[in-house]
Amino acid sequence: MKKMIVTMLILSAFALGKDKPKAAQATIKSDPAKIKATLLADIDNDGYVVDSDSQYQLQVSKPLGTFKAAPPSAREIIFGNNANQLNGGNHDCRIVHPIILVPNGDATDVTMRYEQMCGHVGGDTAREVRVSKQLIAEMQATLDSAKAKLEK
Repeated sequence: MKKMIVTMLILSAFALGKDKPKAAQATIKSDPAKIKATLLADIDNDGYVVDSDSQYQLQVSKPLGTFKAAPPSAREIIFGNNANQLNGGNHDCRIVHPIILVPNGDATDVTMRYEQMCGHVGGDTAREVRVSKQLIAEMQATLDSAKAKLEK
């Protein structure tokens, strides 16, 4: 009986410890420049702007707006400081998508993440990586759309 309980606990620990995807990923048979151009054409329609653009990395963002009733960030929950957030302490909040392109033979591995970045009272900037099935599915749809267009 003890062996069975120990075995169940060990299996439960492994099941709970599995890494969940933290980003959308795709391998696209095209060069990074064409992939970036295709992604930018799709993303531009959603109101995103380019924050930075280098050979193998692209970062786009769009404003979330100033909000007063947003849920506390992970940082504020950890440090117990959500008074600023609830009193309008956040400003210049943006949805940020860092996109990394890694050449892989005749293809390119593309990774896209979702982050939320806000300025705080006092000049600090907080960057929080958010992960949910819905956010990853949306980013994956963006990458899959680019892949379909480039690999016709």
